[in-house]
Formats: sequence, structure tokens, C-alpha cells
Amino acid sequence: NIFDKEKTYRVAISKYFFNDRDAFPNYEYRNGLTYSLRMSDKVVSAKKAVEAYVAKNDYETNLKEWNRANVTKFVLGNKGTQTISSIQGTKFMSEMYGYEVTTTGVVTAVGVVDNYPGGTDILIQSSSSDNDPRTSEAIKISLPGTTKVKDGDLVRVTGTVYEVMANTGLSSTTIRDVKSLKVLTTDVSLPPLLKLGKGGTKIPDTVISSHKGNVNQKNSLDISETLDFFESIEHMRVKISNPRVLGFRGGNEDMRDGDTGRKGPKSHLTLYVKADGETFSGQTSVGGLILDEMTHNHNPEILQIATGQFSKGIATGNYYKVGDLLEGELEGVFTFNMNLFGDGEYVLMTPTPQELLGENNKADKTETPLYDRGRTTITSDEDSLTIATYNIENLGGNQDARIDDLAISLKANLNCPDIVNLVEVQDNNSADFSGTSEADITLKKIITAMKKKHSVTKDEEQIELCSREYKAINIDPLAFNEGGQPGGNIRVAMIYDASKVTFKERSIPAPFAETIVGKNGSLNYNPGRVFPQDDAFSGSRRSMVSEFEFRGKKVFVIGNHFNSKLGDSSLYGANQPFSSGSETRRINIASKINEFVRVIEKRSPGAGIVVLGDFNANIDETSMQVLKGDVLLNLIEKDNLVETRDRYTTNHNGTSQALDYIFSNSEMNKNGVELEVLNVNSDYMGRTADHDPLIAKFKF
Repeated sequence: NIFDKEKTYRVAISKYFFNDRDAFPNYEYRNGLTYSLRMSDKVVSAKKAVEAYVAKNDYETNLKEWNRANVTKFVLGNKGTQTISSIQGTKFMSEMYGYEVTTTGVVTAVGVVDNYPGGTDILIQSSSSDNDPRTSEAIKISLPGTTKVKDGDLVRVTGTVYEVMANTGLSSTTIRDVKSLKVLTTDVSLPPLLKLGKGGTKIPDTVISSHKGNVNQKNSLDISETLDFFESIEHMRVKISNPRVLGFRGGNEDMRDGDTGRKGPKSHLTLYVKADGETFSGQTSVGGLILDEMTHNHNPEILQIATGQFSKGIATGNYYKVGDLLEGELEGVFTFNMNLFGDGEYVLMTPTPQELLGENNKADKTETPLYDRGRTTITSDEDSLTIATYNIENLGGNQDARIDDLAISLKANLNCPDIVNLVEVQDNNSADFSGTSEADITLKKIITAMKKKHSVTKDEEQIELCSREYKAINIDPLAFNEGGQPGGNIRVAMIYDASKVTFKERSIPAPFAETIVGKNGSLNYNPGRVFPQDDAFSGSRRSMVSEFEFRGKKVFVIGNHFNSKLGDSSLYGANQPFSSGSETRRINIASKINEFVRVIEKRSPGAGIVVLGDFNANIDETSMQVLKGDVLLNLIEKDNLVETRDRYTTNHNGTSQALDYIFSNSEMNKNGVELEVLNVNSDYMGRTADHDPLIAKFKF
């Protein structure tokens, strides 16, 4: 971050970039502005502002004559004719960076670049290898316009070697400022494919990088480590066999578009796969790949297959599931590409259509109904409470279709819990800076949808889903102050069945009013916010505590949405090892929640306490240990409640991992407790949200 969070800044932002969500880079996740914007109606002219500044400071110049920028370019020298492997070299960055070179290769892929600055990308590869596995035999050529060269052309190119760098610090070795590109002959046999996996070259599957520092300064690649191995095959032709789908991004990922409510696939698609996916260790129940909490193995062998400038024939309209096995061979080019956020990714693209990814592959053509994805076996009864938590992914009051989808999920998957903690409830108009931070309409619509009659068809039989009359618990945050999607004012809220539990409201006067536990063991405000003025929560969602009564016992439920992992370094970035700057803030928040729990236990002995939500932390992270202390149990860790292979609530780049939990104190657990994780979103396309819900049952 370049801003001091203790200070206030006046910032002018281009209306085009701020209002157009398709314009990247956007201001949503950049420069520390996410959670601190407070909108003004003032519109300024950048030109007039600079003119006024110039006039005020007596600059003797005419603004109209100023250049926007002066760019000086120079070439370090000429290295003459070189092989592609000698240009690529044995390091992350070419030692010929900045020099003019001439080289020859066979065109293996040609693609039009749609994003800035546009033009055409070409991949060329040597017909034969230099037999050094550290050196790639392929390189990218970038042209400002169009070209007539095609796959199979043998070309000679003269240009300057660039390292086109991503935000992560890694770069793509590229020939730019091309002086000449000549086709020597056509219809040449393409260079041989490098087989990755079984029967070929092993993809390192343990260590991303053991280097300490910037990998661009390494003396040589160590291809026993994944990051270095990927660099050593940059831009080359590869093939894999029998990939198993481990995750996805784009396509039919979402059940509905959050802005329009429409169904339909996005134009882009990334599939995270494991080569030779017939059998492997670390599987989830459905055949996914789970994060190994003990060894911190982030599954570096996962490959990305993506649409892009070099890909043809990838059907984006299919409904993939985690665990889908695509039987057969898949050929493509392994390249380093920029994504929408400016981060670089090693991806496999398909210059020729592949049967495994086409319209007629084995992926589903329709989405799996929610009821068929998993239904809790937990049921509420007069001697127990069922409590659930669900991150509903930026759901606001003007998203009627998504609200109905959520209601069906709460009914079909969770069977109408007694209390539901809802994470990422947006205000009434969603991601819009007009209006206030109020979410009364959002919650009213959710409650109305829960009262409606819904049914599903199962084996040609109509099944009526549960229907309950809930009431809402909510504290509106200070507008545009607690992070999340700009203008959305996300917060934690709850709904509860008033016929099952008692909730006595004592209204909070302001979002930053301090909540205390009185000598009588009750909250002064109900609901209240936990240490809302503490620096630990600055710029992030405040935790909300609600006091219920059930069978004569006080039950305190604390809903949470800890700060995200934004600000962490990239697992696949130049700076190694990976560092989690965001974890320090989560540790501070966890410490405050643990402190509040201790106060409840001291002043309200015999009370039950449940702490739940989206913690943005893996099970074994320090913040989760601090939160537990010696007063709480993370139910997902409790023996025999959830199998290790099913302990996940999200899917990040193909790795199934847990970020959402339900913690409880010994008073809640003493008569028996159950927990289920319903993997109804992370394993499926057509998801209701990007997290899975959890439900616990506490016996009294």
C-alpha cells in the first residue's frame, strides 16, 4: 500500500475506470483504496486543475504544448544470430535482455491480443533441442499489428529481447521492436511435443521454490522445483494425458451474473487440472486435491488450461465439476500470460481445437441441481439448536434472482437451520455508491424467499422443501468504510427462527458503539459489535455478537468476516518464499475475539458461545490458534466430525481448502455436537456463492 491508513486523502479517479467494471486495472483491489473511499459529488477536470496549479506557481509554459511523457529507448548492443535456447538461457531472465538478436524457429501459435496495447503474439520453437533441460526451446514474438505468418512457417526474426514483467515480478521472455520477420519456408513439421507427467517429464509436485529472495537473481534454474521447471519450458509445445479437473474460473462458474441476474457462461474459462488424474493421493471425496495443512504443500503440480490468444475450440458452456476425468491426450503450448489483474500465470493454451475440451466432451451440458449436490443429515429438534454459516458472496437487495437461489440452497442443502450467520450481505442497491449502507431490503427479501414454497424433483418425485419464518439481525456499517466490493457495504448479518430461540433486541445507537457484557451476563446492545473502535478492525468488517436464549440458557453467537488475503505475496511470484502480510491483521482480530469470549465466560458463566464465519485463514494458521486459545474448539478439527479429505469450504486455483469455520466453547459441546460441511458450491459450476456452507447441531 502506498497510503498511510491513519491519514485521509482526497483522490480524483477517472470516471471511466471507476465505473466500468470491465476496465482493468480497476480501483477495487488496488492501492489501498478499497475500503476507505467516501464519495463526493464533486467532479473535477484534470486539465483545468493542472492549468490552475501551473498558473498559481508561475510556471512559464503552455499546458497544451506539454507532452504526456517522454520515452527514451535504447538497445544495449547487438548479439547477432543466436539460437532460441541461448536467448532463453538457464535463468529466469535472459542474459540478452535489452540486446538486439536474430533467431530462427518454427511458428507454433499465432494469436490476436485484445487487451492493451493490442497487436499479435507469435510463438516460435527450435526444431531440435540443445539437450539442456534448463533452457526453453521456444520464445514469444510481439508485433504491434497483424501478421500473415501461420503455424508451420519457419521464420527468421530480428528484434530486441524484452522481459515483459507481471505484477508478481516474473516475466515473459519476448522479442519486441521487431525489425524484420521473414518466412523462410512453409508447412514445416512442428517441433516434437514435450510429454508432461507419466511416461514423460515429471512435474515437480512438492516445492514451488526453495529460493530465499528474488528468483530473477538466481544463477541457474533448479528444475526439481516447480517454479523453475515451468520457466524452463516457457512457450514450448507440450502434451498431457487424462487430466482431472480440480477447479475452474469463468465459463459457467456462477449460477447467475450478480449484476444482471442472467444465466449464461462467461467468454473466458480456466480449468485447473492434474495430469494423469486417474488416481493420486490427497484426494477429496469427489476427486479434488486438498491443501495439505501438515506439510503446507500447495499442490504445485496443478496446471491451468485457459482460453486466450493462443487457444482455439475451448467450449465455455459446459458444466465442469471437480473430479471430472477427461480421458485422452491434450496438446498445446505452455506459455506465460498476463491475466486481467496484471498478474502473470503459466498456462496451457490450445492452438488447435482439442476433443477433450470441445462441445462434445464428457462434461455435463446442464448444471447439477442444488438438491443433488448434498443435503445435510442434521435435523433440528426440541432439544437441540442447528446453527449455520454461509458466505453468500456480495448479495445485495437488487439481486432478486440470486436471493431466490440462496433461499433454495438454505432449504435444499441446509434444511432451514435455526440460526444462520450470513457473510457478505450487501446493502439495498449492491455495488453502487448512491444511497446508504442500509440492508433492510436485502434481508427482508431473503426472509420472504425463505417463507415461499419451494419444491425439487428427485427421481421424478416432487419433494417439498422446508419453509420457515425468520427474523433478521443486522447492524448497518459506516458507509464505504469496511472493505469489500466498492459501494456494496458488506457486513455480517443473521437470520433466526423466532419460534425456536428468543432474541431480545437492545438497539445499538451507532456502528462504532462499544458492546460490553454487563454484570448481569447480558450485552448492553443486542446485537452489538465486538471492539468496533479497535485498530485491529480498521478498514475491515466488524464482528457482530447476538445474544439468544434457548431452554433457559444464554447462547452468544459471534459472526465474523476477517480481513482477506489481499496484500499477500504470490505463491508463484519472483519474491520467495511466499509471505502473508495479511495474517498479522488476522492475528490481531483473533486476539480481540478471543478476549471477548473470555469476558463472556467470566461474566455469564454457563453460557454457550459460538464463533463462526469466513476467517480467510487456513486451519493451522496462527490466527486460528490464537482465536481458539484454550476456550474454543474448531469443530472442523474435532475427531470423527468431518473426514480430513472433506475439510474444505472453497477452491482456490484448483486446491480445495478451508476458510470458513464454526468454533464453540465447552458449554455448547458438552452434551454432544455434530458438524457437516456441504460442498455444494466449490465443487460445482453454477454455484450460488464462492464458499460452501457449514452447519452444526448442539444438543441441550
